[in-house]
Amino acid sequence: MSEKLPPGRGLDSLRKEAKRWLAALRANAADARARLERALPNVRPMPTLRDVHHALAREHGFPGWGAHKEAFVSNAATGAKALALYETKAEALLEAYRTGTSEAMERHYCLTWHRRTWAAMRTYVQLDLGKRPSGSNDDVEITLDDARYLVAIEHGFASWDALRSFTESPAAPSRRAGSSPQQS
Repeated sequence: MSEKLPPGRGLDSLRKEAKRWLAALRANAADARARLERALPNVRPMPTLRDVHHALAREHGFPGWGAHKEAFVSNAATGAKALALYETKAEALLEAYRTGTSEAMERHYCLTWHRRTWAAMRTYVQLDLGKRPSGSNDDVEITLDDARYLVAIEHGFASWDALRSFTESPAAPSRRAGSSPQQS
């Protein structure tokens, strides 16, 4: 298996996936256990987060979590590419919010760690933006600027302008797009 970074995902996203996977293992989810055993055939009965990190790395063709993390660091995106990825995430969020089609939701899922139903996703977006329908039949529209703001705060920035400024700064090319500024 060749080493392959998951497209459009940052290290934070993979860390969150590992924690969800571990939670599923602790809840005795058979599919989670089967997935783990495919990646690590001789894994211990009570796996740790370290085991799950190792398995996740193996799924992407890396010998271990350290090599997986290093690939993210060494595969740093340029500022323009990083901003383009953030823009793509905002556009996907907006499309998923507005349409709820399976294609739009899957695109959004692939770019983030969020796995919610359309209704739940819309509720969280509205709550995060401080926008709620005034009546039960009212809809809340959001703009691309709203989606950009949500992407920015998801990645640890106070605003889209702060995210854009960071991607244009000299420090940006040394980071993988998708990680937060505190992890540089």
